[in-house]
Amino acid sequence: MEIVLFWFVCAVAAGVVAASKGRSGLGWFFLSLLLFGILGLLIVGLMPSLKKPEPARADVDTRERVPCPSCRELIVKGAEVCRFCGAAQQVADVAAPKAAAGRVTCVNCGRNYPAGQKVCGCGMTLR
Repeated sequence: MEIVLFWFVCAVAAGVVAASKGRSGLGWFFLSLLLFGILGLLIVGLMPSLKKPEPARADVDTRERVPCPSCRELIVKGAEVCRFCGAAQQVADVAAPKAAAGRVTCVNCGRNYPAGQKVCGCGMTLR
């Protein structure tokens, strides 16, 4: 009885491992249950994964960052105020992004908003 239980547990484990590697979990469960037993678990455990790595996200912010002198958190290079601690930053020869007529640009993230907008999506007060 213990051998049958062990065989079944190995078949379940083979199915779980196969599913985590992008293979047919149900197929490997039945294959291990009927033919392989613990050997099926070892075989599927040594097989390479079929899952493809996730592609790089396109919405990742790639702007250059520098540490804030006050709190050491990374902030956008050229920011006038740290968004974490609120400390004013030394901005040397960095021109603020220009907004179109009737629009306001956030100095922290560079997004453009209508002239009536008061707060940016990043939390900064717009001027």
